[in-house]
Amino acid sequence: MERVNNNYIDPEQELNEGYREMCRLLDIAGDCFDKRTPGTYELYRSILSRFPGSGEAINGIGNCFLEGVGTEKNMENAMKYHREAALAGYENAMFNYAVDLELMDDRNCLFWYVKSAEKGDAEAAWKLFQLFKGEVLDFTVDMRKAMYWLKISANRGFAPAELEYSRRLSAGEDVQKDTEAAEEWWKRAKEHLEKC
Repeated sequence: MERVNNNYIDPEQELNEGYREMCRLLDIAGDCFDKRTPGTYELYRSILSRFPGSGEAINGIGNCFLEGVGTEKNMENAMKYHREAALAGYENAMFNYAVDLELMDDRNCLFWYVKSAEKGDAEAAWKLFQLFKGEVLDFTVDMRKAMYWLKISANRGFAPAELEYSRRLSAGEDVQKDTEAAEEWWKRAKEHLEKC
């Protein structure tokens, strides 16, 4: 007769339950951050101690330092945590770290904006448009690259990019003039803005 071990826990089930618990806690922490709840920083620290390596928790700690939520504002610490989370592969942290670097006039922001845009971040693609257009820092103007990133951002539904692309199509600025396509992009932008 085979003995039944009622204490057996399937490792895969335990992993899935742990992951669900981490996601639940991170959702709570995100809500707390949005409401600027004083205990948010400690909540993210607690999540990180329970789930080491969580890029989202590391990024959350960086955001707390950046905004002064539950801790004092500290740009150096914000950058440290955003960088750590970005290196861990957390997509939102890639964008956050790029913004941190841009605020510090560090041209390495380009690398992190590209990484973020390659992961699908429409706003990162918009920032690359701005960089190559010469609007940010002292990057050499390269309108071919700027337009490449503008189209990517617009195609991903980022309303400012859709509006800019529409304007450029209407005027024939750096693209072939196409008033019909310009109208379609304007409508898409309007729809996205109405959802905000």
